[in-house]
Amino acid sequence: MIIIVYDSVASWMVDHGARYLAFTSGSGATKPAAKELVDNVVKRGVNVKAFACDISQKEAFAAAFDEIKAEFPPIAGVLTCAMQLQDSTFERMTIDDYVAAIRPKVQGTRNLHDMPPKNLDFFICLSSVGGIVGSRRQGNYNTGNTYQDALMHNRRAHGLKGTSINVGVVLGMGTTAERGEILTYLKSRAMIVVCEKELLATVQAAMADELPIQSVDLDSSRAASAYGVDSWVAVEVRAWVFKDAKSDVSVFDILSNAPVSQLAENIAAKSQLVSASVRNLENTKDL
Repeated sequence: MIIIVYDSVASWMVDHGARYLAFTSGSGATKPAAKELVDNVVKRGVNVKAFACDISQKEAFAAAFDEIKAEFPPIAGVLTCAMQLQDSTFERMTIDDYVAAIRPKVQGTRNLHDMPPKNLDFFICLSSVGGIVGSRRQGNYNTGNTYQDALMHNRRAHGLKGTSINVGVVLGMGTTAERGEILTYLKSRAMIVVCEKELLATVQAAMADELPIQSVDLDSSRAASAYGVDSWVAVEVRAWVFKDAKSDVSVFDILSNAPVSQLAENIAAKSQLVSASVRNLENTKDL
């Protein structure tokens, strides 16, 4: 079961097998878009609970959390995207402005850190690149982002799962979808934008980083079979490579004794995402 607060990410997770979802937001499922999301995932056989709950309010969140524990299987992971913008120059920022922006990311994330079990499969914060490079009139908001980054570092230092993704501007999602003037302003500040597909790929990579085998532990000189890739898995790998890399490699290529590095070269050499002039190079190592 997963506590999650983001519609597009939720749909993606259902596509990848999630069957228990708990949504928390200030308005719950009362807004048309939220109600539509809940209705759609329920139709797909997903067990859903949607709470009108401010996760920064510890008592309110504790009540929702107790209900989740009582009625759902053990919590597998947490993904939080809670945020509130209260933009102002620092000179004119009131204490209320400051607290309003940091509360979802500081108190909210801390409550999520304190309440769920410690043996989660993943704990992901969608933070912001503003916490690293800064953004005009958002000192309060970026304080919260910096806190999330630090808390995730702290979790990992104590052997817990924790990942903070410093998201930039995401086209068609979240605040930029609801408030077009914000997107216009951010573009004027030369902020790099990403699309929904790129964000979801980043979330997927963050979850993959929590798997038992880390990418840094893979030896590219060994064959894929050394990591448990059998004929069934090879069929899935082939389908995935064809879909995402537009490369048509055979199951026999994947199951061969060739090292993973050579398999990667073969995939790149056959990928339609790579220009013909590059694919025709005799040795992809020349890239």
